[in-house]
Amino acid sequence: ECSAGVVGGRAQILSRAIPAAAGDRYKALQSGSGAAVLSLELTQVIAMARMGVVLLLGLWAALARGGTAAPLLFDRSNAEPLRVELAAPLQAIARDSDPEPESRPGTLTLLDSEERFAVALKPRGKSRRQRSNCSFPPLWVEMKKADVKDTSLAGHHRRKLVTHCEALTRRSRDASKVWIEMLAYRALNLLTDYSFRVQPLRITYRDTARPEKTYDHPGFLIEHKRELARRLDLRPVDGNRLSLSTLAPTHASLVTLFNLLIGNADFSILQGPPGDDCCHNSVPLMAADGSTYSIIYDFDNTGLVNPRYAMPSEALRMRSVKKRVYRGYCRHNPELAANLAAFAGRQAAIEALFSEHPEISRAEKKLIVRFLHQFFNSYTLELSQR
Repeated sequence: ECSAGVVGGRAQILSRAIPAAAGDRYKALQSGSGAAVLSLELTQVIAMARMGVVLLLGLWAALARGGTAAPLLFDRSNAEPLRVELAAPLQAIARDSDPEPESRPGTLTLLDSEERFAVALKPRGKSRRQRSNCSFPPLWVEMKKADVKDTSLAGHHRRKLVTHCEALTRRSRDASKVWIEMLAYRALNLLTDYSFRVQPLRITYRDTARPEKTYDHPGFLIEHKRELARRLDLRPVDGNRLSLSTLAPTHASLVTLFNLLIGNADFSILQGPPGDDCCHNSVPLMAADGSTYSIIYDFDNTGLVNPRYAMPSEALRMRSVKKRVYRGYCRHNPELAANLAAFAGRQAAIEALFSEHPEISRAEKKLIVRFLHQFFNSYTLELSQR
């Protein structure tokens, strides 16, 4: 595999530029093995040269725009949020309570690279669209396919935007909740590649009805399910329900453990709500061997994030989202030991995501680390004995 891009205004080739097999043949060549002398084929040399040309052209294009190139979208090494401006009839979008909301036109500008895109915006979600819960909804952001090709937003033309909850015009008191949920996705990224990637944003909102005023809030984009499917060579699964026997057992065990870690009971990796596709807060994708991966998402209604609108499950007789309920399947118990070891190996890195984030208060960091410790110190022992 090889990967290249323009990051922070300078060319950067990522660490896996030479495939492992080519690296092995190069070592054999150094050792004098006659069988390896011709193994680094001319086609590989040409391919690597072409990659260098593409990289230089990308750098030239970024400099020609007169701005600094935006980071690669969803690149985990980019800890800093991407600065964007979103201009649209935002108050009208926020007030749209129709079950099938209309799309409204707007403009998305990447402030560092000065790239500008025409977008169509509409509210999404269910609980957060209720005005009693939130004044500003999460959004769908859609662009024309041709507009995003060969840009910083390449990959897919439609993505979910997770937003703040309070009124657009107010200073956000729940800003840290946005960052905590975003970091939950990144914590799962540390445990498995079979997970959605996210891009943190600092959003300057401009309501086109009153364009002289702007409002700054945090947010993040979520990788589209088709982007994830391409990345992992998977395909969508149709229907409302999966068979437990088709789930990839190690991954199914891991995601139920992760939801236990963050205190999330609001999901199903097997079945969707009546009339909807499978599944609930997870997306089923199938590998070539027929095994299915339920990719989980939507981590706000959890003990980890604990927003003011969080609702514990009545069906599970939960009094608080801070109470954990393990929703794994007995069929996957043989996978627990290996997965628990993987969690333990990542404990320090997971906790560091939250404890080192500059936008989370010291008091909240203590509560988060304490909540995570409850899992690592108590639940891991109990589950390991099953």
